[in-house]
Amino acid sequence: MTDRPIQLELEFEDLTLVPAGTVIEDEGSHPWLIDNIWWDRGNGVFAGVPKIGKTWLVISMAVAVASGKPFLGRFAVQQGPVVLYSPEGTRRELHDRISKTCQRYDVDPQWLELFVAEKNQLELDVKSDQEIVEKMIDNRRPRFVIFDPLANCLSGDENRVEDVRKMTMFMLKLSKTYSVSTMIVHHMARGSMFMRGSSALEGFGDSYIFLEESNPGKSQLRFIQKHRHPLDPLPVELTVEDDCPGIAIAEDREEEVDKSLEERILELLKEHNQPMSVREVRETLLGDFKKYGPAFLALKNSEYIKRHRGKWVHADFKEHRAPRKKTGQAPGGEKKREKSKTEQVEQALDDALVICDPEPHEEGEDKGAGEK
Repeated sequence: MTDRPIQLELEFEDLTLVPAGTVIEDEGSHPWLIDNIWWDRGNGVFAGVPKIGKTWLVISMAVAVASGKPFLGRFAVQQGPVVLYSPEGTRRELHDRISKTCQRYDVDPQWLELFVAEKNQLELDVKSDQEIVEKMIDNRRPRFVIFDPLANCLSGDENRVEDVRKMTMFMLKLSKTYSVSTMIVHHMARGSMFMRGSSALEGFGDSYIFLEESNPGKSQLRFIQKHRHPLDPLPVELTVEDDCPGIAIAEDREEEVDKSLEERILELLKEHNQPMSVREVRETLLGDFKKYGPAFLALKNSEYIKRHRGKWVHADFKEHRAPRKKTGQAPGGEKKREKSKTEQVEQALDDALVICDPEPHEEGEDKGAGEK
């Protein structure tokens, strides 16, 4: 305690001590760059499986912010200049995609503050390239900067924390110093819910978007937000409007997302026709993970589902077994197979998910970094 209020800020080179009672000026009351999608002055990753339309969606976000028009026709944006670095493919292909996306948004690209950054190799973990990027941002003051993809923006190994951390720390510096939102576009492996590479990618961001296959032939956007409850998965599809391809919300499939979780679990178990654990079900259906425990418990109590070999099946499930070969063993003398330790642990975890309804980790659970 002191005998008078502390009012001075103390500076030690780049370190500043600010009294806890200091009134901070309003830095902007709107937290979203794209409503419920991307945090304003934040960082994050947009990841998707190969050849699913990531670049089309990235360009759609860029055009929406640059034009001020709602993203995908639904999500309001804070308008501002945008810089896109996307060296995959040819210059002509990229500009053609931008032009077609602008047609879908009914805007003229020549009137947009949307800039394409061109450089043979831009490595965000290398000091010299960081200085180039920082000089560009200081000069143009963009609202949103997109780097697509990570593989073209990193000189080091995406699986090494030390290499990835150099890039993520630089992006954090950009957002803090220049009030800019940044996005890294990255890849997911098919059949996986998670990004490739180091766990350093999972911890630094404010917003994460995953474009993934929800069912064969169907895609959806899944969201993770550090500061807000995320949106439910959003069904999307690649459509063509007036010869202009692009990503759009799959309106005819929104009813599917609006079904109750219990209904979706029952449909999945019946369609799958094989025992599934709670974890396997929720990794297929996604959504709010905290709702799965109560949903399974309600279905169990109503006798719509039942246990089978330590997992869950529809109440009507019947296993078809091949006839056993006769061994000459006396009736009743067959010894029941004991579960392995792995099976025992998996069943215990599955029981805990239903009975205790814990809050599982959405960003990887017990899986390690890299290919999860």
